[in-house]
Amino acid sequence: MLLSLGALIVAALFLFPQWWPLVAGRPALVSFPGVSDEERAALETVQAIDPTEAAAVYIAGTPTTVPEDMQTMPDMELPIILARGEFQELDALHWATGTVTLFRSGSEVIIVFENFSARNGPDLYVLLSVHPEPRTSAEVHQGAGAVEVGPLVGSVGAQSYTVPESVDIALYNSVVIYSRAFDTIFSVAPPDAGGVLSGAVTRRAPPPFTLHSAGRRPFEVQLMLAKLEHVAVREVRGAGRLPIDARLLRADLAFQVVVRRATRGWSRVQAQGRAASGGCRGRRR
Repeated sequence: MLLSLGALIVAALFLFPQWWPLVAGRPALVSFPGVSDEERAALETVQAIDPTEAAAVYIAGTPTTVPEDMQTMPDMELPIILARGEFQELDALHWATGTVTLFRSGSEVIIVFENFSARNGPDLYVLLSVHPEPRTSAEVHQGAGAVEVGPLVGSVGAQSYTVPESVDIALYNSVVIYSRAFDTIFSVAPPDAGGVLSGAVTRRAPPPFTLHSAGRRPFEVQLMLAKLEHVAVREVRGAGRLPIDARLLRADLAFQVVVRRATRGWSRVQAQGRAASGGCRGRRR
């Protein structure tokens, strides 16, 4: 009997790290198998502060890929690029890579992630923040407060979001991936050198070509240029410039329009000249 009691006491002492947190109402500390040394060190740092958050971040770390049919570029009406930026790595647990572009399409503002990959986490949302590079929850929500655009579709793959029309995009200066469950920033995409979102127009649809004769374009040419502009934006996807063939095609198209106008103008001059000469001959008779 005494031997059995002694064995139970020894076993209880040996297993103390596992059962004590359960008795105390805290999650047991784990060793985080299957992660890199850098991630493990970061998880242990979080665990020392909040074991629950560390466990949730560890469990939610499995990547989720965006479905292929959702990775296509959204259809947009003559899109204008408002701003671009790149996601940043904050530490081994909180990071993302890829570019984010804000387009204005008609009355809508659309956020597009490209070449996107992130460290997955619990309850991740895409937010707009007034702060250009927030590092704390207070900074994310400063000023007019953060706007929730929607839950993160996936941690790997291109994706897009439509900003609610009630949102004044001019007030916001960064895109944030944020864990609502733990008020933690996973990554931030500040605007590029173009500036804040309000006025950071890195590229607009080009102004109309000014024709030498009339100063305006035929409606058919406007449609052709609009289609070309739309295709160019879809192909370049925010590079800030048109590919060389698109530029050449546009230049060639503009040249053809000018030549066509000039030819029509010259034809009218010739016709007027013939009419005038015919009238002179009639008077001579």
